[in-house]
Order: sequence, then C-alpha cells, then structure tokens
Amino acid sequence: MNTDTYGWMCIDCLNNHYYVSCPFRYDVLMDYIYSYLWTIGSENYIYKYINNGKHIAISESSFKQIKVLRSRYLIGIDMNDNLWKYHYGNWIFVRSNVKSATINYLEEIYVIDNDNLVFRIKNEKSKAL
Repeated sequence: MNTDTYGWMCIDCLNNHYYVSCPFRYDVLMDYIYSYLWTIGSENYIYKYINNGKHIAISESSFKQIKVLRSRYLIGIDMNDNLWKYHYGNWIFVRSNVKSATINYLEEIYVIDNDNLVFRIKNEKSKAL
C-alpha cells in the first residue's frame, strides 16, 4: 500500500527537525529573495532553511515553538517559557510565562500563558486601530 498519496518530497533528509514554519506575509521590498522555510532542529535551535540541506542557525538558545510572520520577523518561545521576537537580526524579549503564541499580519501577538489565559500584546500598529 502506497502511503505517499500526495507525492511528498524530502527537502532536508540529512538533518533532524521537529517544528516548521513559513512566512505567510510576502513583502515585495524585503522578501522577494528571502522567503525561506524556518525550522527548529538539532539541539532545539532555530534555523532558516536555504536549499539542498543547507540551513543557517538563527538562535543561540533553544526554542520549542516559532511562528514566522515574514522572513525577517518571527516570534519564538524558548525552553524557559519566555516569548522572544526576532526582528531584522535582533532578539527582543517580549514576555515570560508563555505556553503558546501566534502572530497575525498586523503584528499583533496573542499568547496563552501558563495559567491558560489568553492575552493580546499590543504594538504600535494595533494601538492606532
């Protein structure tokens, strides 16, 4: 029985990965050559996948979840439940005590904390709405 109904193709069969995210926002000025696949791989570091098994380490700390807004902007939760924002090469601490997080196209970040409460973290764009 063939279980490969959809014709899956392994794009990186040499490295171990356990979490994947792709930019869901296309920036014409910035992302036309930077729309990459992002993964959490060996030792729980964040990698930007390039091609043919090549990837670039983006984090020096271990992470358990990431969500990519665009190729130069993502959020991630480290192993100590701290939420971080990666923006143009800089890691910025956002909040502690985070179980899960996501980000929308307005750059509004939503989190579920370790008490199972949902919060929206406001930013300059969401304050103007």
